[in-house]
Amino acid sequence: MAYYEKAKTYKEALELAAKDTAFGEREQNALRGAYWVLVVQDGQITEKQRQAGKSQADAAFELQNFTVYVAMDATNGIRVEVKYSPDNTVGEYYLVGDRPVQLIYSPGGKRTALKYDWETGRLIDGGDYIAKVSFSTSDDDDVERISEESFFREVESLQKRLHLRKE
Repeated sequence: MAYYEKAKTYKEALELAAKDTAFGEREQNALRGAYWVLVVQDGQITEKQRQAGKSQADAAFELQNFTVYVAMDATNGIRVEVKYSPDNTVGEYYLVGDRPVQLIYSPGGKRTALKYDWETGRLIDGGDYIAKVSFSTSDDDDVERISEESFFREVESLQKRLHLRKE
């Protein structure tokens, strides 16, 4: 656990923590992962992250093998803690072209994917997208990482177009 007095945002605290030698290399990787989750979410904590951290912190980022906790202190500094959590299942969300795709990382490193099915409006096996997402580059305009909330908003929007959800 580390405390960052000068950090004003969770994102700043995670960025500082990811470079802090008080954490081991694997913990620093988890901290970088939590930082990038916040980058994708425009620095905003989701309700799911608030609920996950409720008992221990303001928010929790459940990553593969680690959970990162952040909490604002009364003195306005930010406490950051990393705990080993080998049972975490982690989801990442993407738009591949205009198709929503979810990658799921399970304990042991197994990856699965779900993709939006244009005909049924449901999420179905998307194993054919694992390589496309995994090997995309930052220059690849066809693959865009998005937040969980954006993913579900996109799925709901597409389902409305198929008239599967009420307005």
